Amino acid sequence: MELTKFGHACVAVRKDGGRLVVDPGGLTDPSAVDGADAILITHEHSDHFAEDTVRAAVAADSGLNVWTNSAVALRLSDLGRRVHTVGDGEVFRVAGFTVSVHGTWHAQIHPDIPRIGNIGFRIDDRLFHPGDALTVPEVAVETLLLPVHGMWTRPGELVDYIRAVAPERVFAVHDGLLNDAGLGAVASLLGDGGPATGVPYARLAPGASVDLDPPSGGATAAGPPHDDGAEAEPARDDHDERQDQEAQQEQKPAKPPERPGEPDESEEPGRKTPWYLR
Repeated sequence: MELTKFGHACVAVRKDGGRLVVDPGGLTDPSAVDGADAILITHEHSDHFAEDTVRAAVAADSGLNVWTNSAVALRLSDLGRRVHTVGDGEVFRVAGFTVSVHGTWHAQIHPDIPRIGNIGFRIDDRLFHPGDALTVPEVAVETLLLPVHGMWTRPGELVDYIRAVAPERVFAVHDGLLNDAGLGAVASLLGDGGPATGVPYARLAPGASVDLDPPSGGATAAGPPHDDGAEAEPARDDHDERQDQEAQQEQKPAKPPERPGEPDESEEPGRKTPWYLR
């Protein structure tokens, strides 16, 4: 399985000729969807869902379908059966991949801003993209795509989130608004310079790829180099260690850790959403 990082929160996953693209948003070059067998969209915010890009891709390829939550599916309803609505707990197969859906809500940004829906995708029981939420799946995660920066994130919570998910490796996503100094600060917190998570952390430069299952059992990089000095480290392949990790996963809470003052999971009418969240 090969993982390719594109702009901000967008990635592509390739295996045995099949190619999935997750969250091609407005901070991603539209070419990221070229050759996709399916597009997965976690939620409606424009940095994850560039509607014009998705519509153009679907129009250009009669076999290309979209899997997403109900809000995005409503905006694409005129595409008919090309769009599939999925939610927490559902599993589907596409392009040779098995994808399970986890989570329901976007993380809270501020109590005055209505929460929207958000789903995460776990691909082939190995790779998890949570979208804009710190959802802890009830099952083991080998590779976690970590949203490292946003109006809803708190840097210290990322450490706790990694510990809760307990993946084998972490790659940064949701980083399109960070400059080099910000990227370095995040790497210091989540890497060797910060509180120990026990998990290798790296960021792929846009356009870079990494093989998640090379012959050695680790993850090896290909394409453009990492641009923050954090290299992908080998995955742990010891059988006993994997069994221990799976046992720990069974003890994890079913719901993501909530912040103090977390609002009721419903949108409140009458409040305007800022333009940058539409």
